[in-house]
Amino acid sequence: MNQRNGSPQGNPNYTYYKLAQDEYGASGNPACDSSLGTGIGSSCIFNDVTLGDTSVLCLASDGTFYNCYNPGGDYGVLSLDNNSYQPAFPATSG
Repeated sequence: MNQRNGSPQGNPNYTYYKLAQDEYGASGNPACDSSLGTGIGSSCIFNDVTLGDTSVLCLASDGTFYNCYNPGGDYGVLSLDNNSYQPAFPATSG
């Protein structure tokens, strides 16, 4: 925002949070669910990410995996257990 306007405009976060609260409330807005793909509502300011987890490079420099479920390859997902998928930070509505 500052770059676009060419000068400092202050911290915009309070405005973003207000827009999100108006759009989603406490439980989300089904029209803004990112799972809808191109069918998302035209009035949506933000896309509510309701599916997924955090993909990470699992292999640490010492050759072990930490808080990562990895069924194969270098990348996996953050997990509470290295041996089974237990999402550490799952996406939820709202």
